[in-house]
Amino acid sequence: MQKMNKKALMFEPLLILFVVITLSAALYNILISEGETANLGKTSLNIIGLDKEINLKLDLAEQAALYNIYNSINKLGENSGYSKKEKQNCPVWKKECPITKEIVKENLKLYLQNSFNDYAKSQELNYYTVDIKEENNKLIFTFNSPNIIFKKENVEYTINHKFTKEVDYNL
Repeated sequence: MQKMNKKALMFEPLLILFVVITLSAALYNILISEGETANLGKTSLNIIGLDKEINLKLDLAEQAALYNIYNSINKLGENSGYSKKEKQNCPVWKKECPITKEIVKENLKLYLQNSFNDYAKSQELNYYTVDIKEENNKLIFTFNSPNIIFKKENVEYTINHKFTKEVDYNL
């Protein structure tokens, strides 16, 4: 029978022990790093979800603006062109309570800005400023809200939202 080298007999168990330790370390590393790679897709999904939410809210705000324009024109007509405060002081048209095109325009702007900002507040948007221009029997309304902040977990967007609406109406 051949004599076996004692060093050769130790090589096999040490090799198996080394492989077990190496595989255990690799498995531990995989389990630890799994949490980091899971967040990569989550951030992308948050960005896409937030973008869809922003587009939906801003589109609804633009549609609601048209409703608020017509609603404000109706309220202005109910109050004979006066604001609520002026209507209390002048229940009937008098010489002391003149009504001019500029007063009507300013009161329409006041009604519209108040009603639209109530809507914006309910949708967690910033307040909007409203500007009214008159061209060829049309009213052009410009809505502007700078720095609207949208957040979702670790994603944040800041948007300046400005849009216009036209209505055929002669003051």
